[in-house]
Amino acid sequence: MTRETLLLKNLNCPSCAASLQRALANLKGVRKAEVAFATGTVELVYDEQAVTASDIDRTVASFGAVVAARL
Repeated sequence: MTRETLLLKNLNCPSCAASLQRALANLKGVRKAEVAFATGTVELVYDEQAVTASDIDRTVASFGAVVAARL
């Protein structure tokens, strides 16, 4: 299992953050996804054998946001 925090740019509204959280949580292999609109961060726990960083980045991008950093 991989645990990481993503710093996002261009996350524009709380409802978009909630929708992004649901989309990330529904990715196969994601065990935990918590999006914090106020800080522009995502806390993730996922199985790197089932989901890749590229899959996660594409999901984030589909909401108009960008992964600025992985912490």
